[in-house]
Amino acid sequence: MNKRSATPAGAPTGWLGRLRGLPLPAPIERLLGAAPLAPLQSAELAFTEQRYSDAVAAFKTLAAEGHTLAYLRLGQCYESGAGVLPNPAAAVRAYEAAAKLGDRDAQSRLGEIYLTGLGVTTATTDQSTEAAQSTVGGSALFKQLAAKDASVSPNPVEAIRWNRLAAEAEDASAQARLAHQLAIGLGTTQDLPSAERWFKRAADSQYVGGQLGLGLLYSGHYGAYSHAEDAIPWLTLASAQGNVLARLTLALILLEAPVAQRDSGLIIKLLSQAAHAGDVNAMFTLGELLRTGDGVPSDLTVAETWLRRAAVKGSVKALVSLVRLLSELSEPDLNAAAALCREAAEAGDAEAQYLMGVLCVEGRGTPTDPSEAVQWFEKAAEQAVIGAFERLGALYSEGLGVPQDYAKAAHWFERAAEAGDREATMHLGTLRMQGLGLPQDRATGIKAYERAAKSGSVEAALQLGIAAATGADGPINYEQAAHWYQQAAEQGSAVAAYNLAQLHLQGLGVSSDGDQATRWLTAAAELNYLPAITVLYQQALAATGEGDSLGPALPWIVRAAELGDTEATQILIDLLQQPERVSTGGLLKALEKIATKGNATAQLAIGDLYAEGVFFKEDAALARRWYEEAAAQQHELAIQRLQKTAPPSAITLGR
Repeated sequence: MNKRSATPAGAPTGWLGRLRGLPLPAPIERLLGAAPLAPLQSAELAFTEQRYSDAVAAFKTLAAEGHTLAYLRLGQCYESGAGVLPNPAAAVRAYEAAAKLGDRDAQSRLGEIYLTGLGVTTATTDQSTEAAQSTVGGSALFKQLAAKDASVSPNPVEAIRWNRLAAEAEDASAQARLAHQLAIGLGTTQDLPSAERWFKRAADSQYVGGQLGLGLLYSGHYGAYSHAEDAIPWLTLASAQGNVLARLTLALILLEAPVAQRDSGLIIKLLSQAAHAGDVNAMFTLGELLRTGDGVPSDLTVAETWLRRAAVKGSVKALVSLVRLLSELSEPDLNAAAALCREAAEAGDAEAQYLMGVLCVEGRGTPTDPSEAVQWFEKAAEQAVIGAFERLGALYSEGLGVPQDYAKAAHWFERAAEAGDREATMHLGTLRMQGLGLPQDRATGIKAYERAAKSGSVEAALQLGIAAATGADGPINYEQAAHWYQQAAEQGSAVAAYNLAQLHLQGLGVSSDGDQATRWLTAAAELNYLPAITVLYQQALAATGEGDSLGPALPWIVRAAELGDTEATQILIDLLQQPERVSTGGLLKALEKIATKGNATAQLAIGDLYAEGVFFKEDAALARRWYEEAAAQQHELAIQRLQKTAPPSAITLGR
């Protein structure tokens, strides 16, 4: 049999034959006489090939004939402006036509549109809309398109209607939106159990909005439910799909664990991913975490970077954190901190307003201005910042920035005390004790001190000790004084430690105990309390024989001199004549250090040593420089030295 006989008679051969049975492009099919496509197929082909004008014309005709898909496609074209001018209202009408014919995609899109609005600017979108956008999928699910001639406002009731229809038809995104509305009672009665069921159905379909919704529900985001351990698995799944809010929420939940149990690496990773994705809350949280070093290694450089990025995106809280960061650097940038603080304060942030008041009182990064401080504290007080109440009370009490007014001071202290501020309670006790702005009532004042002290006020405990030791409210009671002094001393009060030491030295209210006295004197001295340092070096000197090495006395003498004690400084100067008792080189270094800190007695002494060439090479210029330093502090002997050494040209002749 001839092999060619296998080819049917008349069948095309060559290259055309090789095309037999293969799908051919539409133009070739038409040339070959292929049958034309059905109208709906033709319209879909134009839509797929992005020939939107042709598609719209065809879909309009088909829609008039009642084709469901044609209505859906017209809705999409009107929404996106494909082949027609964008028209949200027309889009919704088309979607509703398709939805009423049972199209699940149209029902779902209507539920989305009525939940968030379409063509509505952000400024008119309510908080519930914004919450829905973030909760069930973000911008990918809730893209808002600008409409030139129309818009569709959010309608929660209609959203419930369409989301429920699509949800019952197993549309996962509609299930998540319906759950969100049920969770917050938007367009319907709040129903958390039903919300949980719908979130779960969406999550079981691997839909990220359902996973996120369950995670938020269990984390307590919606209220009554709060089972963080149940939230973690769902948020982990949503995070694995790249959901930014899930990553941020998961990181925040993990941060609630005790520091020793935290997975700091995972927390930083999650926050970094969310921050790099542009989430301003993640930027702020990451920056603040690295600033404070709360369970993670502190990194101020990286912290500053993220806080600045968050601030640029509008986070006022990030500005406030930057203020704290710049103020806490080893070399603080107080000017920049104050400028940022002012920016945040003017933006209305209550914490920034309070901090701005503090900066104005202390003159840090901005001129000292108690009057401006009062203005900022008043603004913060309007936003119920308790610390501002206490600060205003203090300013009125001292007459700083405002006329002294004890009655107004009492008003602000009372507001702070009612809010639980222990220091304000202590101040009220002082006003009562002295009858300032309030009727004098020592018993009531003591009770106020006691409340504040029991809440941890160191100053209140000290004042109670003083009151008991002086008999301010009845007979002197040294035992009670010792009790309160010890409480204050253990919390870091140098004055209380010194007073307690005095009681031990004298055996008043406590046993006479030199060791205990020394212990408390040392505690006060370590806090640079000069009276305690003086007692310690005087005791040490008394225990040292004439001509003996000074031993433990010298460090306390130097400490006292550094704090400006003239007597201690003079002792050091006199010791220069007793090299057998102290190292002259070390003593000279100590004196120079003390002089550099502004001690006029030490400055005069160093000037004399240079002028006389004792211990130093004689240097009249250096001597004069030290004399000038001391004279600037009105030291009489230094002024006399300058007058004696003044060159002729500097002498002022009398008239």
